[in-house]
Amino acid sequence: MREECMEMYCTGCGLCSMESGVRFLQDDKGFRRPVPGTEAGRDFMELVCPAGGRASFCMSGDEIWGAAVAVYKGWSSNRHVRGQASSGGVLTELCCYLLEHQMVDGIIQTRAGREIPYSTETVVSRTAEEVRACMGSRYSVSSPLASVRQLLVDGERYAFVGKPCDASALRMYLTKDNVMAGQIAYIFSFFCAGMPSNDAQKRLLRELGCEKESDCVCLKYRGDGWPGFATAFHRTGRQTKMTYQDSWGKILGRDVCRSCRVCLDGIGEFADISCGDLWYMTEDRRPDFSENDGRNVIFARTPAGNELVQMAYRSGDLVVEAYDEYKDELKDVQKYQFERRACMGSMLAALRLFGRTVPRYDRKIMRKFARNAPFGLRCRRFMGTVKRIVKRRI
Repeated sequence: MREECMEMYCTGCGLCSMESGVRFLQDDKGFRRPVPGTEAGRDFMELVCPAGGRASFCMSGDEIWGAAVAVYKGWSSNRHVRGQASSGGVLTELCCYLLEHQMVDGIIQTRAGREIPYSTETVVSRTAEEVRACMGSRYSVSSPLASVRQLLVDGERYAFVGKPCDASALRMYLTKDNVMAGQIAYIFSFFCAGMPSNDAQKRLLRELGCEKESDCVCLKYRGDGWPGFATAFHRTGRQTKMTYQDSWGKILGRDVCRSCRVCLDGIGEFADISCGDLWYMTEDRRPDFSENDGRNVIFARTPAGNELVQMAYRSGDLVVEAYDEYKDELKDVQKYQFERRACMGSMLAALRLFGRTVPRYDRKIMRKFARNAPFGLRCRRFMGTVKRIVKRRI
């Protein structure tokens, strides 16, 4: 079962490659998969690997939105950062704050690759200017932990920014590596609804008028507004754009990694600070995706994370206010995240019914999550999963 979970629900973070030399191949959709017959040690799989599911909730308990010292709504006070980042620019601003106040020596983060428009690379940013050059979402395959040890310099301290599954793997790994734990001062994450395939990237490019990857010199997914537009910068100098609803809702979000479909942590539970889009709402209680000034929901999940938010607020780098009503409002504002967590037990029950291997999440906690959702919604999620299995979409 352990090996099946590793192969089926691997997130491709790359940490086991760094730790145990596990070899990976790229599948036909562009996702990184462990080579059959190679695996990390049992202790690594049980404690660290997100694919097994056992590491979940070791940090955050059983709250539907995860544990938090404090929850805020806020944004960067820098108009440029707020306008160009994916939403409110809070994580960008915090990274800049850490570097400018010499609290860390570098920020380990992901930026656009140099070869293919949708490719990514993991870098260490050492100045605020380098951090700002990485602003904006990268809705594409990334493996930020594959070389994390090689990026560290003895005697230096870092902050890490990654997907929730990356944050989970790194946090649990630091419990067994005291040396690295002394160098990773902060872990930041963001709300994530899935990692799209390369097939989805190519379709997006075609819809933006780039028949060949080489026709596009730069692909931006978000930013330059909120939510901003997916924008292809053509080799000819032309730009073509697509709304967030169309780029994510109709293309990228329809073809994500298998593990993302059954991921219980899309909200960065293992991070010191995790941020998501704090959408404004329409009159009928739906997220409003029309262009606005960006803002984040900010989960300070550890005392260190909360202290950092407060320092950035006192210095004027962040505009924040307490978000005490988040438990009532986020179920509509972040509807996908809420329903996925509340209905995960129903979805996994459908998979088990068809003999599928599923992540080993704590069933008691999933039952507690389920109490937050109406019975009818859980039934619809169950039947929806059954239909996807029958249609071979899962």
